[in-house]
Formats: sequence, structure tokens, C-alpha cells
Amino acid sequence: MRAFLRAFVKRSGFGAVRRVAVVRDAEAGPAEQAFQSVCDTLSDSGLVRPVRAGQWTRGQVQTGAFILPDNSGSGMLETLLCRTLETDMERCIRAFFECAGVSPPSVRRDKQRARALLATKDEPHPSVGIAAKKGYWNLDHAAFGPLEAFLSGLGATEPPEPPAMGGADTATSLNRGRALE
Repeated sequence: MRAFLRAFVKRSGFGAVRRVAVVRDAEAGPAEQAFQSVCDTLSDSGLVRPVRAGQWTRGQVQTGAFILPDNSGSGMLETLLCRTLETDMERCIRAFFECAGVSPPSVRRDKQRARALLATKDEPHPSVGIAAKKGYWNLDHAAFGPLEAFLSGLGATEPPEPPAMGGADTATSLNRGRALE
């Protein structure tokens, strides 16, 4: 990401850019560590560091960072996607791993849970983005509210206020499939 951003800000059309969003996984570490990494990369590229994950800066080029799954915990896109699973499906996936005698390592657990779900579909595909386009994930689930609120800042005339975390009122029916490409 560092090399890309350094090259990106030097491109001839960069003067027309008004917002730069970085969305990345926290992975196994704390979200704060991933956020600091993003901030360092933005600074190294001559861009303004956001104060908090999930919020936008002000200025000529506004920047923002969202650390998946929720700006606070460890995990990744698949962690967020697995939060949309219904209890019965979650129980079935857990039983599948127990029956197979497999205990996924904690760092890969959500990737494996997501792939187990996708394997049950008529047209399984290992890419969660393509699976989203096929409608395999409930993208209207409230778990996507904070990410959606952050991404809506890309088209705003002013940086949006920080999103309220959680709650059914944060979910709307925007086409979230594009965010997973």
C-alpha cells in the first residue's frame, strides 16, 4: 500500500482527487495497530492522518481509514461477513468443522467459516466479493452499518460525522456489493 499511495499522489490527475479512503483488515493484531500503519502510510505519502478509524479528515484532500471488521477488534472482511450468519447456519458450520476433526487456527477461522458457507451454494466461489454479487451474503445486515457510513463519506460534500456504532438503525439498503469488489 505504501508504494501505491506514494505513486498515486504523484500522478498527473491527483489534483482532482478530493477523498482517499483506505479499508484494510486488522488481521490478528489489534485494530489500533493496523490504523497506525495506515496513518504512517498516509503521512509518508504527504496526506493528512485521520484522528480515528472510521472518520474523515478535513482539507483539500480528505482522508479516512476503516479497519475491518469494525475499527476496534481483530479480524478481516470475512469476520464482518460471518457476523451476518444466522444462528442455525453458524451452528451447522461449527458442526461441520467438528465432524471433520478440524479446528481452524484463530487467525484463519473466519476465512474458513466463510468458505464453508460458500461451498453450500449452487454456484460456489471462493471470492467473497463475487459471492456478494451473487447475493450469498446478507449485505443489508446491521453489521455493515459502520462500514457503509464510512464509505458514504466518499460521495459527501463535507466529511460525514462519525457513525454511530452498531444498532439496526445504522443499516440501510444501499448497494453494498460494490464495497466488496
